[in-house]
Amino acid sequence: MTAVPYSIGIFEKQLPSFKQQIQFIEETPHYADLGILGLGTNGHVAFHEPSMDPAFSFGYVELSESTKKNLHVEGAVEAVSYGVGAFLRTKALLLLISGSNKRGVFESIKAGRDDIPAVWLTSHEQLHVYVDKSSVG
Repeated sequence: MTAVPYSIGIFEKQLPSFKQQIQFIEETPHYADLGILGLGTNGHVAFHEPSMDPAFSFGYVELSESTKKNLHVEGAVEAVSYGVGAFLRTKALLLLISGSNKRGVFESIKAGRDDIPAVWLTSHEQLHVYVDKSSVG
C-alpha cells in the first residue's frame, strides 16, 4: 500500500503541529503503561472494529461503513491501529465516552454485549471509564 494510512492522515489533518512526532510502527508493538481510548459509535476503540477478532493487537484495519460515515470518508479505507489485544496488555486503560451520539453504544456496554470491542476491555483490571452527561441521557 503506497497511500498514507488513514490514522496517520487524521493526525496530519487534525493535529498538524504534531506531525513530526508521528512514528509509523513497523515492528512488533511495545505495550504502554496507559492506554487512553475514545469510543466509536459502533463500539470500536482505536480502529478495532466490531467485526474483528478480539485478540487483534496491531496492524492494518479496513474501516467499517459506519466508521467511514462518521469520519466523512468514502471508499475502501485502511487505518493502522492497535487493538484490544494490545490494550489489554497495558498497565491501565482510560475509556472516554463523550457525546449524545454514544448513548446507544454506552447502553450496549452496560448490557455486556459481547460483539463490540469496548466490552472486551472490561476484563482489564485497571479499566477506568469517563462518561460525560450527554452520553448517559
